[in-house]
Amino acid sequence: MEATTSGLLRMNDLLGKSLESDELHRPLTDEEREIKAICEGCENVGIELISALQKLKVEGRHGKWKSFRQALKSVWNKDEIDDLTDRLEGFRKQLDTHILVSLRYARHKAIINVVSCLVLRQGQYECKYFWSIKAN
Repeated sequence: MEATTSGLLRMNDLLGKSLESDELHRPLTDEEREIKAICEGCENVGIELISALQKLKVEGRHGKWKSFRQALKSVWNKDEIDDLTDRLEGFRKQLDTHILVSLRYARHKAIINVVSCLVLRQGQYECKYFWSIKAN
């Protein structure tokens, strides 16, 4: 669970860094600001979860009494860890949804730009054709 959380935090960090306005050379859009806020929440919960998991590790000699106390801590902290895991999963789902919507919007916008350019070029061609006929 700790390795999975660490991996998610690394990906989350990369996504957050890609949304720095210095990197983009422009202000963030509303959607990008929302994604960045979700990334920050994800990071906070991930760090909390890793910290809770670290507390459950048995360090040093693994005597029976120490292992028993750690097992007892695990049971007592299970609800906390489950809650953090659920919250982290919620952030992941939010990020998935926001990124998919942003990609769809960007694709739609790119298609509109291409069509606009084609229409503009077609219009320029027709205009040149019209003036060449009129000149003759």
